[in-house]
Amino acid sequence: MGNDDNGTPSFPDAWERAARERELELAEREVIVKEKGLVLEQREAPKRIWTHSVPIVVAILAAAVAAGGNAYVANINGKEQRDLEDRKAENARILQVLNAPTPERAEENLRFLLKAKLVTNEKVVTGIQEYLDTPRQHGGPLISSYNFVTGTTYPDGSTYSAPDVSPEQGDIHPKRETRPDAK
Repeated sequence: MGNDDNGTPSFPDAWERAARERELELAEREVIVKEKGLVLEQREAPKRIWTHSVPIVVAILAAAVAAGGNAYVANINGKEQRDLEDRKAENARILQVLNAPTPERAEENLRFLLKAKLVTNEKVVTGIQEYLDTPRQHGGPLISSYNFVTGTTYPDGSTYSAPDVSPEQGDIHPKRETRPDAK
């Protein structure tokens, strides 16, 4: 490794120098490529943040929509449950007033329910009012646990007997008969 007789560097020195120059040139190119990559990375950074955060944003929005939907459904279910309970209570009141000792008392109880506005369903109110306004030959509505045995005399002196009409004729309520000597 030294110089030739004419002062030019010998082969291995020239080869080493060329290799060093080549390495230096490659290192310079590598620095340029890294700088360009850094510039591109800086340009792409806002896009990358948005692309990474989009699924999170979508998931949060989906969860908010689902929570809102659940709240709406719970509200509707609660309202419907209250309406159902109100209808059950009205029906129970109607059945309770029909459980009277006489059909006349049951009609009187129904009139009380309507007057006191204890029945609020318009269809039911209309139906009861139409029923009460319709004249009947024998008694009225009756659902009773009282024992209506033919010929039994009750404290007011009245007796109940089977109706004179058949079920095909429409009236199947017992007929009230008052004794002439009863008070």
